[in-house]
This record gives sequence, structure tokens and C-alpha cells, in this order.
Amino acid sequence: MFFTVAAMIGAVFAMELTDKSDYGEFKSKFKRAWICKLYIPLTICYRMVLGFYTALKTDYQESTLLILAFSIAFLMFFGVNLPFNKAYQNYRAGLIHVTMAFTLLTTNYYRSMKSTTPLEIKGRIFNPALIELILIVLCMVLSFFVLMYEIY
Repeated sequence: MFFTVAAMIGAVFAMELTDKSDYGEFKSKFKRAWICKLYIPLTICYRMVLGFYTALKTDYQESTLLILAFSIAFLMFFGVNLPFNKAYQNYRAGLIHVTMAFTLLTTNYYRSMKSTTPLEIKGRIFNPALIELILIVLCMVLSFFVLMYEIY
């Protein structure tokens, strides 16, 4: 676990401390404000916190509530800052973050809210999972079109 965290932190520092010409044109996609340039490192830290907290607190049903709170806080950070220069990149990233938050909400729904529901009934509640699958497909389609637009 130490080497994984060290590798991720090393990658973030390498990205932040190098020049634009050394790291490709990736850094030029963001607005010039310092908080917008911190979007990628904060996203990496946010996802690391979610992953590590999920792994450590998997025994507690209420742990999904705190994970959902992390997700809502990150959605608010993203919505306030909108870090990309291009609006379509912000829409794409926003849809991806909303999909991730909905996935965590679905996890919370099945694990915490329906914890006392018998498995036979809980196993037949498909609507949240279907909405989640639709959102994932929308993310993939929108990301494909944005990629094609960027290449073109």
C-alpha cells in the first residue's frame, strides 16, 4: 500500500513540477487559476481517499454515507470551479463525476437503505442499477465524441 501511495503522489508531483512542454499539452486544457490547475491532483487524492476508506471500512454499513459525503463535496468543488477551458470538457467531466456520485448513491441505497429488506426483494430492485448503466453508457458515448472532436 505504501508503494502505491508513493507512486501516485510521485506522479502528481511530476505532473505539477514539470513544464508544459515536458508534460505534453495536457496542462493547457485548464484555466489559468491555481485552483483549476489543482483539479487533477485533487481528483487523484479524492479517488485515493474513496478507495482507501472503502477498503478500510467495508464492515460498516454506514461507511457508504461518508463516502457519499466525499462525493458530494467533490461535486461541489467541480461545479464551482469548472476547471477546463472548453465548455464541452466541463460537461464531459461533470457527467463523469455525476455518474460516479450516482454509483456511490446506488451503493448506499442497496447497502444501507435497504439493509433490512430481504435479499429476495432487494435482488429485484433494478431501477437504480439501470439508471447507473445508462449513465455509464452516456459517459462513454460523450467521451468518445469529445475525443473525436479533439482529434479532428
